[in-house]
Amino acid sequence: MLALRGAKVKNPTEACEMIIDTKNQTEIVLSNTKGEQVTMKYDGQQQTFKMERVKSGDVSFSEAFPAVTVAPTFGSVKQLRIFIDRCSIEVFDAEGKMAMTNLVFPSEPYNTLKVKGGKATIYEIKH
Repeated sequence: MLALRGAKVKNPTEACEMIIDTKNQTEIVLSNTKGEQVTMKYDGQQQTFKMERVKSGDVSFSEAFPAVTVAPTFGSVKQLRIFIDRCSIEVFDAEGKMAMTNLVFPSEPYNTLKVKGGKATIYEIKH
């Protein structure tokens, strides 16, 4: 995957990789100018990672789609690698203990990132 890593950028792009250095409680919010967003939370005490796609974009096609998914982290997480493309978000613990993928259908790419309790570095993905 490092071969596809492009330049460091300030904001998320349609296809990008985010490296999040986490603390015990980390919240990551991806959003766009239409108010669509995906919220991800790492909880070190509960040893869980959650992704909420309730307001992620088009969720009208299924009552089951606007959901919150939860995965155990099997220990503490120091860093997350998040890959974003047009219709999916993939999250990996840098040590390989946890992985989660969710489909999303935003009407425009997510272009804003807010991180509470952590530090983010964003890279373009080469096409």
